[in-house]
Amino acid sequence: MTKEVKISVCGVQYLDGEAQEPVRTVAAGTYYKKKDRYYLLYDTTEAETGAVTKNRIRISGDCVEMTRSGSARVHMSFRPGARRRAEYMTSAGMFLMDTVTHAVRVTEMEDRIEIRLEYALESDGMQLAENHLEIIACSLS
Repeated sequence: MTKEVKISVCGVQYLDGEAQEPVRTVAAGTYYKKKDRYYLLYDTTEAETGAVTKNRIRISGDCVEMTRSGSARVHMSFRPGARRRAEYMTSAGMFLMDTVTHAVRVTEMEDRIEIRLEYALESDGMQLAENHLEIIACSLS
């Protein structure tokens, strides 16, 4: 895969079993491999404020980590069967959430990587939502 990639992210949240409107993002990004880890880096810009958020996705075996830094900061880690605490820092303050990962599927091809995550978000022991997240990185050339 080339260093320059197009990254597509599509997330669907399920509240009380009902799928909500998907959230989609497409951005130009960078891909690289270091040792046995893969990295995807891309920036997003908030339409309302123009604030830039830096996004990093690290893939290592069956573990996917996502880090966002900007007006909102969060580090989330996904490993099948694992519960991980995430501190979600926003302008309104910090929220503690747990991610309970059901499935992680990473498919690597010659010119693309596909990541599929299925997980629940919990806060104070209560489930907030089920989530499905699909990330696809494709070579630009």
